[in-house]
Amino acid sequence: MSTSVQAERPLDLLVELGCEEIPADDARAARRQLAERAGTALAEAGLAYELVRALGTPRRLALVVRGLAPRQQAREEWVRGPSRAAAFGPEGEPTRAALGFARAQGVDVADLVVRQTPQGEYVFARKIIEGKPAAEVLVELLPGILGGIEFRRTMRWGAGDHRFVRPVKWLVALLGEEVLPVSFAGVRAGRVSYGHRFLHPEPVELASADEEAYRQALERAYVIVDPEERRHRITEQVQGVAAAVGGEAEIDPELLDEVVDLVEYPTAFTGSFAAEMLELPRDVLVTTMKVHQRYFPVCKPGGGELLPYFVAVRNGDDRHLDTVRRGNERVIRARLADARFFYAQDRQRRLEERVPELERVSFLPGLGTLLDKTGRLQRLAGWLAERLDLPAAERELVARAAYLAKADLVTAMVYEFTELAGRMGREYALLDGEPREVAEALAEQYLPRGGDDELPATLLGRLLAIADRADTLAGCFAAGLEPTGSQDPYGLRRAGVGLLRLLAEPGPAGAVPLDALLDEALAGYRPPLASPGVEVRFDPAEVRAKLLDFLAARLRVLMAEAGYAHDVIQAVLVVDRTDVPGIWARARAVAELLASPVAGDVLTVHRRAANLAGRAEADHVDPALFREPEEGELHAALQAAREAAERALAARDYAGYFQAIARLRPAVDAFLDRVLVMAEDPALRANRLALLKRVADLASRVAALGNLPAG
Repeated sequence: MSTSVQAERPLDLLVELGCEEIPADDARAARRQLAERAGTALAEAGLAYELVRALGTPRRLALVVRGLAPRQQAREEWVRGPSRAAAFGPEGEPTRAALGFARAQGVDVADLVVRQTPQGEYVFARKIIEGKPAAEVLVELLPGILGGIEFRRTMRWGAGDHRFVRPVKWLVALLGEEVLPVSFAGVRAGRVSYGHRFLHPEPVELASADEEAYRQALERAYVIVDPEERRHRITEQVQGVAAAVGGEAEIDPELLDEVVDLVEYPTAFTGSFAAEMLELPRDVLVTTMKVHQRYFPVCKPGGGELLPYFVAVRNGDDRHLDTVRRGNERVIRARLADARFFYAQDRQRRLEERVPELERVSFLPGLGTLLDKTGRLQRLAGWLAERLDLPAAERELVARAAYLAKADLVTAMVYEFTELAGRMGREYALLDGEPREVAEALAEQYLPRGGDDELPATLLGRLLAIADRADTLAGCFAAGLEPTGSQDPYGLRRAGVGLLRLLAEPGPAGAVPLDALLDEALAGYRPPLASPGVEVRFDPAEVRAKLLDFLAARLRVLMAEAGYAHDVIQAVLVVDRTDVPGIWARARAVAELLASPVAGDVLTVHRRAANLAGRAEADHVDPALFREPEEGELHAALQAAREAAERALAARDYAGYFQAIARLRPAVDAFLDRVLVMAEDPALRANRLALLKRVADLASRVAALGNLPAG
């Protein structure tokens, strides 16, 4: 290794893995993992650094590390030797065992230290382990960092057994100006990268690991390696070319994310389509452009009305742009012509006339048809409406929305454009003269589609969305189709998160207990309610327990993402896991409690009472058995605290509840400091334990305080 790498100065590291085009979603995830794995691995290896960053394009993943220490930090290590008895004689003189151990460790016998261990006293030698040069460490670390990146799917290629998201073509590994002797997936590292596949397919030789020089060298080869720079250029260009045709681009963040990782050298341009296509529903136009073609729609400035233009982003420069534009226009015109044909075909029949056709479409294995599901939705949505005591007119709307909920799935438009399910139902329902509330619910039943997606804006839409997810979850778990490991072919984790978000939002829908909802949903799959096409047999209690465990796990993830500590989450779920809005409210209250001055009093009341309360066989307290004044004082304080706590809990005033518990501390302290709880008299002992049990139980109504750190 060259002396330049060994020099005692911070170094830069550059690693670039070149491969065939990586799917856009995988590229974003891979960059995040690469930076996280590299940062963790370097820290664990004792290599300090100033900055770790991951860059990349569809054809490459790049790791940049600035200010990397030239060698590992020296570390202290204590090596255990013989026991003290074997190492020293009666007068304290070192034995042959101690002398041999010291010699083997390269230390003076006088420097040996005696330490206490679980196995007794042993002698230890203190050693300072000098760090290895960074180059040596990196040769060992880098293959593991790259190989540890996880993808949804991997592949093998050639004669080797290497697995990666796409075949690896080249590898760069530079520490300063030196090439690291690293290999990955059968490719040995060098200093040669490659530019744009078509605009600059020639090799690009890199002189060093300097990030700025690396960026500039690739940009000269028509590659913008920084995804944030590509994002900035795409956004600026898209809005610029849209303004040139008198419009404003509608930039969807998810589409922008995808386009960023579809191109290495972005160039935006506009195209057009026939103005009469604007007669199609807006959702059809936007879905065709965004989902099928990765185009950005163009609207009138300041409004949502579409113009007959789109903005596309090519992977290249502006040469032959007219040819590219014409090709894209031919594609979008054909797509929209198909959509207009399907739309006209669908309009020949009313939506309600299509409901019987659901009989020929299977729902899921063993769970009947979509017509069977429609019947279950009608019953479950009706149950929800009744549970919430909705007026008769609203119940009729709920029933109508549930009946039409899946009808658009057998339309030509949704068959061709599956992303439009629900939204086309809304369009067709409005054209059929259905009430607007029903039409909106048909679209909102699929919300939220993802973790951060919007929720239904209407109560009717929320009830239909709850019923839909509850029915799917109940049926899949009853049929044994629950997720296993990373496999979730029916999207049940997403459905579970959606259900929990729907129930957690303020409003009447959240008043439905989760266990009651699941019981009602499961009833739809059992006689006498199950339709003949349903072929599952199951134990309702067992399936409900599995579902509650599954949803509790999803809830833990949601609450952790919201910033709640593990102890807080566990404490509130132990008390109850069926009142979803209540769980969130109690978690907020416990988090606020832990940051408040009364936390110490509340936790002490619970801890001191609970220490002995577990020995109580009952909670019946007989004041006639009181022998000490502190017993009566605690009993009176408990009575007052219970009344205050009950009022607070009824109003969901959890701060008031904790204040009531905190006021118990003087009485609890006095009782436990001056009264012998474990008295010899069994009756007195049982009475005193029961009193403490009542205190502990009252203090545990909101959260299992024993799960929280001591105050």
